[in-house]
Amino acid sequence: MLSARDALTFGLHPLLVTSPRQCTVKPTSSELDFYALCSEINDLNWTCLLPLELFCRILDLLPTRDLVRASLVCRRWRAIALNTPTLWTHVAIIVDYKRKREDLWAPALDVLLSRSCGLPLSLFLWVIDTAEPGTIPAAESAVAMLIKMHLHRIRSLYLMIPGSEPHSYWYWDDVLRSPAPALERFSLASLEDNVTYLGESFLGCCSPRLHELHLEGNEIYDEFPVLESVKKLNYLTISCVDAELAAIAACMPNLQDLILPNWACWGVEEQYEPATGAARFDQELDLRISTGLPKTLAESYFTRPKSICYASTESFEEVLLPIFECGDISSLDIRWTTYVTGFHTASI
Repeated sequence: MLSARDALTFGLHPLLVTSPRQCTVKPTSSELDFYALCSEINDLNWTCLLPLELFCRILDLLPTRDLVRASLVCRRWRAIALNTPTLWTHVAIIVDYKRKREDLWAPALDVLLSRSCGLPLSLFLWVIDTAEPGTIPAAESAVAMLIKMHLHRIRSLYLMIPGSEPHSYWYWDDVLRSPAPALERFSLASLEDNVTYLGESFLGCCSPRLHELHLEGNEIYDEFPVLESVKKLNYLTISCVDAELAAIAACMPNLQDLILPNWACWGVEEQYEPATGAARFDQELDLRISTGLPKTLAESYFTRPKSICYASTESFEEVLLPIFECGDISSLDIRWTTYVTGFHTASI
């Protein structure tokens, strides 16, 4: 339970009510003047004239931090904010232990999540870890367990979590092994590229509504049945190799949109040969690829692209001439940009 002082630290404590004292003591003249001034200010406050639906819509557009602050302005604003659970179904918070007392993060997040009164949630959580290597920060563990408690009703989840000491962060593994029956969009980013939170029991093997997945620093080498429903994948790792593409093709048969920002761009393209077998995608795909591989080699992996956004080290002519020679193209939209790396991007 948060103390009054701690709650004020996080901006979660209600303001004191400035109304005449409910007692038999007669107010002083200065108090009466103060109450009259408050009443005059309220009469001039244009927000009091707004319909409730419009005012709630304005509050709904605020980020989490500003919504909390708005709920502290006056009794009316606070009553509207706390009595409208839909305002609290989108929560974005950066857990930075350097800025606040670390023991307050879990209680504060618990307050925010409870205000949605059990409605489906959209949660953005970025954990900035400051623990010593090999230690287990109790405050971070409490935050992780809180996420696990609400995971059953989360529709959209963005997690950026530590990854330097996997044995110290077992609680995040525990969260990601829990069923997520309502989850539709999931972004998982590890702060270290050499650590993955994916395993055989990823999402408790129960996430039937998951259709959009963003992975950064987490590699797919095995087949996960829980990913069968995924239609859009943003796969950002150090270097995407054939074994990973084969696993993606096997466990995501319904994939329609694929983003590969770092496909073999670390000077290993000489190891590649045209794709055959498991690493090949035969379904129609919308592709966004950044790679050092030749375009003809890249096309051997994806035989039926619906659209391509392609970044490569090839010249303008090498990419476009084969396209213009194709007779079944009905429309062409090209946006060409040269970066300092020498890469060229064409959206086709």
